[in-house]
Amino acid sequence: MGLSAPGVGSNLDVNSLVSQLMAIERQPLALVQKREAAVQAQLSAFGMLQSQIASFGDASSALAKAGALAAFKASVGDTEVASASVSGATAAGSYSLEVKQLAQVGKLATGAFASSSTVVGTGTVTITLGTYDGTANTFSARSDKTPLVVNIDSSNNTLAGVRDAINAAKGGVTASIVSDSAGARLVVTSSETGVKNAIKIDSPAIAAFAYDPVVLTPQSVSKLQSAQDAKLVLDGIDLVSSSNQITGAIEGMTLNLAKAKPGQTTTVNVSQDSAAPAAALKTFINAYNALNAMARSYTKYDAASKVKGALQGEVTAVTVVNQMRSTITGVLPSVAGDYTRLNDIGISLQQDGSLKLDETKLSTAISTASGFASVAGMFVSSTTSTDTFATRIKAFVDKMQGTNGLIPSKTDGLSTSIKRLDREQEAINARLVGVEARLRKQFNALDAQLSSQNAVSAYLTSQVTIWNNNTSSSKT
Repeated sequence: MGLSAPGVGSNLDVNSLVSQLMAIERQPLALVQKREAAVQAQLSAFGMLQSQIASFGDASSALAKAGALAAFKASVGDTEVASASVSGATAAGSYSLEVKQLAQVGKLATGAFASSSTVVGTGTVTITLGTYDGTANTFSARSDKTPLVVNIDSSNNTLAGVRDAINAAKGGVTASIVSDSAGARLVVTSSETGVKNAIKIDSPAIAAFAYDPVVLTPQSVSKLQSAQDAKLVLDGIDLVSSSNQITGAIEGMTLNLAKAKPGQTTTVNVSQDSAAPAAALKTFINAYNALNAMARSYTKYDAASKVKGALQGEVTAVTVVNQMRSTITGVLPSVAGDYTRLNDIGISLQQDGSLKLDETKLSTAISTASGFASVAGMFVSSTTSTDTFATRIKAFVDKMQGTNGLIPSKTDGLSTSIKRLDREQEAINARLVGVEARLRKQFNALDAQLSSQNAVSAYLTSQVTIWNNNTSSSKT
């Protein structure tokens, strides 16, 4: 690099000279910074790749769960009676259902008051939940539920105040005020359905709130609704439930009872859901394709822009790409079922390395019960085979990003390189400080020397001029 300065002597441009020389001195620093930027780009790329590999592993693990592919759906013939859903492992079948009665909450109502602001008195109101036996005319308090005790004083002695106090206590009941032509009534309702949630109210000081289910004579408080269990007959078996949501009666299925129709039966059907495998496999394919697209972007060279990916030519990245493709294009042992390759069920590898699902081919593969089971067996381990695509993908994921995996080992090395490059930069910067100080000292000294010489030269020039002028005058 050539040097330039606007003048010489005392006009020496020290700053410009030092700046130009330091630009040359900083070239090694720029090279180190460029190398570190490339390493940082690789570290970031491997981090993103590792995250995408984990997502692919999660998608594969989801298929390894029992029922993920061999999914079922349930329906009820009479939709007024109930609805059904499948949430776990079950089996196809048909069941008869009769709903004799629904589970319901207990509900009591006081007599009418003039309004919600009517003062009702003061005292203690104790609300107990339990089971009322109409045959024996007995009430048994729940041993697992502490009675709700509400203190009514001058701060809450109106009908609305009692309502608010009950609701604030959150003791297994709720209270509301219902008004009709006769006035306002306090309605107390158990929070849960079931026969064990009948209500008893002890109110010694405020008789208008007292209710005992074993007292058969008229009381100030009346029963609007009895607490009761749901009763149903499923395939000839009598069932009782404290809730209208029945789980476990049919493995993996939930029945939601909606209306009682004693004496009438309907049918609950459980059948294979042909749409579920396609949806589950699409999620898996999308995860793989996202990983493939990311790996391609990091390892390719764009001829048009002449830009190479952060991991282009990087051995570890190439290994990831090769092994992930060999994993999904492998062949399972025949013991796993009728299908041993993903292509057998319509999942094919495209030219760009992505996967594509042929839903028609998949539909054909799962058109029979054995085909359905075989598709599931490609991902779900069984007593006859633990070698599935899910287990192979898990092994791939562990190898790539496990504790001692290829990617963590590589990123550890890259992190070490970044620390080393940081130290190199620190050393270069420290040297550059010294170099700049030395250059400034040298140029300042030169500037001072030139200034001194210019002063001497100027003095001599002035003396010569004076001598010449004097000589000319004497001749005249």
